[in-house]
Amino acid sequence: MMEAIKVTRNLDGKGRLILPRDFREAAGFAADEPVEVALMTIEGKQAFVITKKELKRWQNRPSEKKKL
Repeated sequence: MMEAIKVTRNLDGKGRLILPRDFREAAGFAADEPVEVALMTIEGKQAFVITKKELKRWQNRPSEKKKL
């Protein structure tokens, strides 16, 4: 059996899920961090699994502004 911290949330009417900041921070996610979302079945229930997206090295660099 897996242990989980749970919060109850409603979707926002447009199908989006808003996570509370303290819940997101407890998981170590930044507010603007790229993530991957997977759908799986856990104990017979559909579940979303959100993981940090691994970026390629060039994606981790801050963008450089080009001079015109």
